[in-house]
Amino acid sequence: MKLACKGAAVYPLARRWAGPHAMFATLLMSTGLTFGTISATYGFTAGIITRAQFSVLICVVVGLGGGADRDRAAAVRAAHRRGPRAGRTA
Repeated sequence: MKLACKGAAVYPLARRWAGPHAMFATLLMSTGLTFGTISATYGFTAGIITRAQFSVLICVVVGLGGGADRDRAAAVRAAHRRGPRAGRTA
């Protein structure tokens, strides 16, 4: 569901600016870190994007992925501080 919502939001913009490569751009921008990196690499090697575009996309994909990882790590640390029984009802 989450991926479908992201794709629905990104595709119209990608269709406007990426033309025939709109689906590629949508998949690149609406999925996770690993797939984004692989998609950017494919786009570069297939000649769909330039070296400069590849560099920007990798920076964005890694930057966004890192933010999600930091958020998850903070949530795990907070849960550990509360202890194993915090929030549980008997």
